[in-house]
Amino acid sequence: MINMLLEDQLSDVLRKFRYGRKISLKTLEQNSGITMELLRSFESGDQLPNQSQLNLLGEALGFDPAIPAKIHFHPERTPNPKLPHWIHPVKENFHGMDVWCYVVDLPDAEPGSGKTQSILVDTGSATDILHHYLDTENISLKGILLTHGHEDHGGGIEHLPPNLPVYLNDADMPL
Repeated sequence: MINMLLEDQLSDVLRKFRYGRKISLKTLEQNSGITMELLRSFESGDQLPNQSQLNLLGEALGFDPAIPAKIHFHPERTPNPKLPHWIHPVKENFHGMDVWCYVVDLPDAEPGSGKTQSILVDTGSATDILHHYLDTENISLKGILLTHGHEDHGGGIEHLPPNLPVYLNDADMPL
């Protein structure tokens, strides 16, 4: 069984490589020799590529196919962590892909505020889904931690309160 709480399934990885390199499905079809129908199936998660297809995709998209093969061709080994009660995953949508952000409760709430004080790990594109969750659960954000600077992790940050501190590795600042 594949754990869908782990954000980057192989379908996500393939789509992100293609998006990041600004390669259309048509161009990928031409460069890899894999039909568009199969490419769509790989990116939607309906089907896993076999090893030879993954090799072709790696060559066309510029990644080492051994790494995703080791991680994703053994879904029975995919960990299924039980999150502690103070970590709340929120499923967002980024250009048709499921992405996750995490609301992490802080141990000490401000006395009398009536709100749960939390930090947000990644923004998940900060759509209405996240805002609804924060409102429904009466959460006050105190900061944002971005795991890295890619758009699917930090997109939509402009829709969050501008006074929140944002923590991001210096190497990712240009992203």
